[in-house]
Amino acid sequence: MKVLVYVEGGHPKGETAELKRAFRKFFESALPQIAQPRFIPCGPRDDAFRSFRIGLQYQPDNLQVLLVDAWLTFMERAMAR
Repeated sequence: MKVLVYVEGGHPKGETAELKRAFRKFFESALPQIAQPRFIPCGPRDDAFRSFRIGLQYQPDNLQVLLVDAWLTFMERAMAR
């Protein structure tokens, strides 16, 4: 099983490499003995949520994690869909 973390922020043409490097460094120090998660920078919040939902649908054997800012507002919007 893989752990996939969909992250709000980053962009294929922007700071994606730096964002992935920062998350990897943090988790390597926090979870040194455990297989490291794969970080997927998704750009804006709605794109991150869309990618997360697609991951849940097409990769059910993996652990999918969504990491976004302003969680309460986002959850209210997501539940309204």
